[in-house]
Amino acid sequence: MPIDITQLDEVQARFIKRIQSLLPNNLGDVNLAQLDAQIDFFQELNAAGYSDTLEDFFKEYDDVIKQVHLQATSRGLSGIVGVSATDLDLLANNEALFLLDKGKLYTQQFKNSIVRSIIGGETIGEILPSLKGIPLTDAQLTTGISTGIEKFHATATAKVFEESPNQKFRLEGAIDGKTRASCRAVFENQPKEGLTKVEIDAGAWTKLAKQFMINPTDSERKVVDLQGYTFIERGGFNCRQQPTPGELEL
Repeated sequence: MPIDITQLDEVQARFIKRIQSLLPNNLGDVNLAQLDAQIDFFQELNAAGYSDTLEDFFKEYDDVIKQVHLQATSRGLSGIVGVSATDLDLLANNEALFLLDKGKLYTQQFKNSIVRSIIGGETIGEILPSLKGIPLTDAQLTTGISTGIEKFHATATAKVFEESPNQKFRLEGAIDGKTRASCRAVFENQPKEGLTKVEIDAGAWTKLAKQFMINPTDSERKVVDLQGYTFIERGGFNCRQQPTPGELEL
């Protein structure tokens, strides 16, 4: 199931209502020195559903592990076991910690805005618009969620197929009006039998992207020029294409 980032907008709305209910209408009655003791902003964000929503997002990681494991074992490989499982769990946990830290940063910004408003003599009604304008789902968080799962998929695929260096992969994914010029160039011009990860990371996909991109944006060209079109990164943030294994090459 595709990740619905708008769930976090609903979390933010509930969070603001919770904080509003905890603050007096007359902000002059708030003791700034005791604000932290009175209100645990991050706890209130979680009570509004932030950590639960992230947990739902990370169910997608379990689905990826199951899919990649099946792809590997159906080709006679070990799949995700032992060290592979430990490494991927660590990666998923690091992604989760990043998103939790983003939530903590958001609540700190939120509290700072309240403190400034209290010092400035504003009422709760006057500061609500500015509080609602502090983005929980900023570009970095949105990218962290959407891109994190895509890179995790490619990383898991690379990990389980390490024992089969001759395995070839094709770039697969949505080809439509939203498809990047670099992704379309690789998809439409890659060898039918695919390429090994070593060949891909040595520049085979990058060469195809540079040679066959049609009307790329400046940012698309910059991504290909700076990082290349690699197995893990591919077309950049929120890329919808994935390296997909073909029949096992012995």
